[in-house]
Amino acid sequence: MSSYQETIEEFAKDRVFKRLTRPLRDRTDAICDACGSSLPRTLYGLMEVNSGRHYFVGHNCLGELSKLGAVLGGFCVDSIDQAYRREQENRLEELGASTDSPHAAKASNDPAAAPRSANVIQSPDRHTETSLFTLTALIREVDEKYQAYVFAVSPDGFPCGWGWAEENKFEEKWRL
Repeated sequence: MSSYQETIEEFAKDRVFKRLTRPLRDRTDAICDACGSSLPRTLYGLMEVNSGRHYFVGHNCLGELSKLGAVLGGFCVDSIDQAYRREQENRLEELGASTDSPHAAKASNDPAAAPRSANVIQSPDRHTETSLFTLTALIREVDEKYQAYVFAVSPDGFPCGWGWAEENKFEEKWRL
């Protein structure tokens, strides 16, 4: 079995979803929640039946989840745009980004600096016994800049450190 198939099965484990009616198209910050791919330009919204949380997956992952029987027939009538915005805000709150960084706190207090979109990329819990940290990255688009926050957590669940960087959106510079 391929690692892609294992990733999809792990995502679907103990979950049942209903589809949202419309897809979310042409987002440059689209990340598939099932496999972590940044390639899908169309995201399909799924609402987990038990928790009410929303997940957004690409076309291939939606097909694989359907084959596994994790996607029920019928559709939810939730607005995908509102569901996407709410879910990204929930993920930001879960990460604690709004209180851990003075820069993020300043941005959240200033309505003009509010992010137009936010995307959370969480590393899957597929680390081996030799790995030291689990890394979680948060990438935000604010006005003319991209902001990235990285959090490191030890295997026993304690935060080990964090950092952030900011880049202008339209600046043509290559950096390490």
